Amino acid sequence: MSYTRSTARSLAVSAAGLGVPRPPRARSRAEARRRALALVQRLGYVQLDSVNVLARAQDMVLFSRLGPLPPDLLTAPTHSGPPDVVEQWAHEAAAVTPDVARLLSAFPRRGSWGSRTRHLQDPTWEDNLALVMARLASAPATTLEVADEFAGADRERRHLFETCALYAFHARQLVGVGRTAAFQRLLADPRVLWADWSGVPVPTPEEATLALTRVALRGLGVARASTVADWFRLSRGHTAGALERLESLGEARRVEVSGTRSAASNPWWVSTDVDEGATPGPDDRGAPTTPTRRDRVRLLSPLDHLVAHRPRLEELFGVHYRIGIYTPEEKREFGYYDLLVLVGDEIVGRIDLRAERSRGELLVRGFWLEASHARAPMRTARAVLPELRRIAVWQELGHVAVESGARGAGAAALTMAL
Repeated sequence: MSYTRSTARSLAVSAAGLGVPRPPRARSRAEARRRALALVQRLGYVQLDSVNVLARAQDMVLFSRLGPLPPDLLTAPTHSGPPDVVEQWAHEAAAVTPDVARLLSAFPRRGSWGSRTRHLQDPTWEDNLALVMARLASAPATTLEVADEFAGADRERRHLFETCALYAFHARQLVGVGRTAAFQRLLADPRVLWADWSGVPVPTPEEATLALTRVALRGLGVARASTVADWFRLSRGHTAGALERLESLGEARRVEVSGTRSAASNPWWVSTDVDEGATPGPDDRGAPTTPTRRDRVRLLSPLDHLVAHRPRLEELFGVHYRIGIYTPEEKREFGYYDLLVLVGDEIVGRIDLRAERSRGELLVRGFWLEASHARAPMRTARAVLPELRRIAVWQELGHVAVESGARGAGAAALTMAL
């Protein structure tokens, strides 16, 4: 079976939850949380991040699919009972369901510890780690609280005990059960805090790889094996084997995507869940297509599922994307924390936004169009402006403004459209 790139893009947009209208506004926090948790369950994870020039990445992921929701739905602390969402090291630090957290626990991580490596070589390391695990089995705490309790003002020992807590989290022995107002992670040992966790055996790596690969492919729709592996940072070789197993179960199939390179060692795969929900399209030699409204606009965080794996983004959407947050301002080609502009199933540009709360402005600092859409800046600006106004209302900002000297042809067009 062969898809055009347009069909593959539509399937990817649909699988990511971006191909349908947003639901009506939630009538209560409980309803909003149920919607957010359903999205986490569908996609497998929502990455958490502290950068907040407009809204945090996890909130942008929710807004792009579900509309305006309270900002802490996935990070509000769990005070009692088994949690329905926890923070675990998934793609990166992310909100996941307890079921996914259990699957991930089959793959303890060790990571790179840089200057903290000396603590792992300390002769008291194992004893100190045991102290921290025992403490976090009794009640959740942040790494700073752990350091306060065990080390007081001793800077070196504080660093040691903070490393113990972080190490156990990275090794997937601990989970996060919320973030504080300062966005510090609350850590806890789920095996002791909640009995239903301790009674379930850790799956084998093979079982976990198969289950996580299934979740990843459903969230991607269509992807190469390398992209599927990246979803949960799994071994590419083991993921390829899991995809073959899903193929034998009728849950996945290999496809070709026209206009992309052929690679027998890294083929394209499609989830049959996504594939069977599509309708036939005459331009795809019998392959299905999922129509995406050409005027539907979404602004995507750099950590959004649709764009997180940059090789697929470039191959399917023709967009080379690097955020400027780690680049000195004078060397940036684009903005500090650009959002990608999705219109229908195409990424038409990138926009640099900042919430200027003291002035009540959603400030456009730059808006650059992709080469394929550079000929119609006014049409693109008019399509994007309603979404900017929705974001301004969500963020309780009075109006949209374009910064004087904002870069990019899209910024000039937005100035005229306002």
